[in-house]
Amino acid sequence: MSTRFNRRTFDLAFIKTVPVMAEYIVLGMGFGILLAGNGYGPLWAFLMSALIYAGSMQYVGVGLIAGGASLLSTFMTTLIFNARHLFYSISMIDLYGDAGRKKRI
Repeated sequence: MSTRFNRRTFDLAFIKTVPVMAEYIVLGMGFGILLAGNGYGPLWAFLMSALIYAGSMQYVGVGLIAGGASLLSTFMTTLIFNARHLFYSISMIDLYGDAGRKKRI
């Protein structure tokens, strides 16, 4: 397998990712506007984007920090909010249940 740069593959991949990129740009702008509207600057946007894995929790987090929520309530809200991924994974048990330690990518 060659690891050389393949321009045709790059161009094809870029074209396929444009819709996703456009979505992230719109969502990022919305997040920035929401954060700025609550009086927080670009440093907050950078830190929240870098440290919060669940993107939708960033939006919830703005409301929590703007409302003066405690660290414990923020942690518990994040935990409960992300528990939805447990339910998402249940649907994958039949597909990946017998894969053992090696999962298909």
